[in-house]
Amino acid sequence: MSQNTPQASTPKRLTLGLMFLSILALALNLRAAASSVGPLLAEIGQGMDFGGGALGFLTSLPGLIFGVMGLFAVRIGRRFGISTTLLLSAAALTLGIGLRAWVDNSWLFLGLSVLGLTGIAVANVLMPAWIKIHARQHTVKLMTVYSVCVVAAGSLGAAATAPLAQLFSAVFTAESGWRAALSTWGLVALIPTVLWLVIARRIGYDYPQNPAHAIPTKRMYRSSAAWAMTAFFALQSTQVYVQFGWLPQIYRDAGISSTEAGLLLAATLCVRVERYHQLIASQPVHIGREPGIPRKCRM
Repeated sequence: MSQNTPQASTPKRLTLGLMFLSILALALNLRAAASSVGPLLAEIGQGMDFGGGALGFLTSLPGLIFGVMGLFAVRIGRRFGISTTLLLSAAALTLGIGLRAWVDNSWLFLGLSVLGLTGIAVANVLMPAWIKIHARQHTVKLMTVYSVCVVAAGSLGAAATAPLAQLFSAVFTAESGWRAALSTWGLVALIPTVLWLVIARRIGYDYPQNPAHAIPTKRMYRSSAAWAMTAFFALQSTQVYVQFGWLPQIYRDAGISSTEAGLLLAATLCVRVERYHQLIASQPVHIGREPGIPRKCRM
């Protein structure tokens, strides 16, 4: 650890209730911002004057940002502490997703989308590490809550966004309807922002001084299981974010309403919740059996 890196403070115990609410609130915001775009893709394209290329770039941003920022998440966590970084992630999500729908400049819309997705990407990487550091005997329960809620959040965003747009359109205008619905998920992200502000102030700097991955090893790169899991999750993520962005629009082009298209996407994503939970539960067993993965890197 460099001399400029703050020293981790003595871990402070948090109540199970506070940890549960904070993890739940943040997890439920880590997919809705991405899955809410598809049901309103036509309205976004018309309102922001996006062509097919710009819409394709917009729908590709979640996978792109998640992949790129995943490389830097640990460094950011080391610099500011994991709890503070999760607070900053929630704040970035709130600002980026909450404000993007109300701008008229297309580049600013994309830039704010990148800001919000960056917060999601960093939280994706650091939340499991935070749970393992602070949850102690509740690690398995809270990891299960986090894993299931992240997947369920995608269904929530897909199902609720189009009805919200119709509701806001009836109250205000059609133009304001889709904008208000899209920014709703930024407003909702205020809840985890407040909760993680409480946690960050209570815990302080909490990046571990001697993390398990501090000693590099080449054995990981020679592990067939590690490469197989990398390929699996890469293909899975590609498939999921293509569905997020384009499946509702395909349904709408076939004559289905935006609300029904969002519900169909939500139903597709709901099928993944139980299967994803089973996969998470089985990972420690299968990874632990792989001789090519060092013991410190096993879950």
